[in-house]
Amino acid sequence: MWKGDEFRNYIVSFTYITLHGNLDRDDLFFHVIWKIKEIPSSLYFAWNMRLNKVSSKDNLGQRGVHLIENLCVLCGNAKESIEDLFFECKISNHAWNLCNKWT
Repeated sequence: MWKGDEFRNYIVSFTYITLHGNLDRDDLFFHVIWKIKEIPSSLYFAWNMRLNKVSSKDNLGQRGVHLIENLCVLCGNAKESIEDLFFECKISNHAWNLCNKWT
């Protein structure tokens, strides 16, 4: 599974293609996210958000995890999803606004 180039050097994109199929290099997000000079774990998390792979309650439910309830852990008002947790929830919006004041 862990393929390399003709010189046996490990290349992440080869493994990604093996696991997920071709990279969508036409995706603007793909080009932007990997050129940002940021901590690699932050980039990885952002990439997982883009691929809808973050373990929100709706994603866990789609993977067969039984949940007692699926409301947002922050506000308790909406179904918890990546969109809700990071963009739509009033509490996360307040946190983003506080972060914007730092810049």
